[in-house]
Amino acid sequence: MRNLLALAVVGAALMLGGCTEHATTPEPTPVAPEPEPLPEEIGILLDNQTPTDLQMAPGDAWPWDNPPPYELTANSDVYAVTFIWGSFFSSPTPPAIVTDWSGRISINAVGAVHVHRTIDFEPGEDSVLVSDVPTVAAFVSKTSLDIDGLSLMVFVRNDVQYFAAPWLTFETPPVTLTFDMGELEYLQAFYDLGDGRAVAVLARRVWPDRCPGGFMEGRWIHETIGQSGRFEGLWQDFKGQPIGIMTGTFFVDENGERILDGWVSGYITDQIIAWLKGTWWYDDPRLCPSPWCGTGHGWFRGRFDYADGRSYGGRFVGEFGHFLNPATDVATLPYRGVWHEYCPFDEPVDNGSANDIDAP
Repeated sequence: MRNLLALAVVGAALMLGGCTEHATTPEPTPVAPEPEPLPEEIGILLDNQTPTDLQMAPGDAWPWDNPPPYELTANSDVYAVTFIWGSFFSSPTPPAIVTDWSGRISINAVGAVHVHRTIDFEPGEDSVLVSDVPTVAAFVSKTSLDIDGLSLMVFVRNDVQYFAAPWLTFETPPVTLTFDMGELEYLQAFYDLGDGRAVAVLARRVWPDRCPGGFMEGRWIHETIGQSGRFEGLWQDFKGQPIGIMTGTFFVDENGERILDGWVSGYITDQIIAWLKGTWWYDDPRLCPSPWCGTGHGWFRGRFDYADGRSYGGRFVGEFGHFLNPATDVATLPYRGVWHEYCPFDEPVDNGSANDIDAP
């Protein structure tokens, strides 16, 4: 590390934004530099952006946020991986250099690269691209005096015979980095690309639990343009068999918070099994109010509490959008998702409000 550079720590790095359009992107780095020890302050930044509640002992739970299907987690080696790229440093007269990092993070294996969280992505400039290829997370990102990043859950199926050892690739115009899965067991690395640009990565292996969980699917129905409506669908077990009916409403309250409120009733009877409370949002709020709202794709998540007073409820997360079924009408969007009970060894969670569950 160069002593004359002062680290722009978490707050400053995340607040610096905006790209200077008159600058040009530096020439790509032809060969990946050797990794350097991860500076402590950047390590803290990475750790804060990595999926929460990671436990490093076999049998402990993987984090609930934005979980993938059960059949994937049940037969996969699982890794939490966070990349941050851009300008980590400030200087008295920083050059107005714009770097285009648009690229992809992928694995050469059967599994999935599952985006858990974006880091400092600016609406209208940076985005994760919607794709039907589960092993690739493609993104658009440009930085000048700021940083961007992605926090990921990587799943590599362990019930498949591979002829070559699987690896993960971070591929961008400035640099391409490749890691085998053994390195991702526990990795902290920092790559200085020069001109104040760098890439930092933190990876850990985590172990899936076997707590009860399942799926959701149904219809996300707009009753007013873009901002409120209702949802209805099936609450399923992990094999996809219906075990309940999911019903409720979504709306924007007087404080501008996007609220989801509903319940799960019996599949045969109308007895309420669980109460749902959460939040929802669009990937791209441009062009709202409109049923499409930019890309016409969004997310919802929250918690459920069993109506019979059981101590442990759980979490749910889902997505809605026309890409799931383009033949549907404009006001009705298909949705799908997963739910997951808290494990007995999890700490109980209070009922809280939907405002306690923040959208990215």
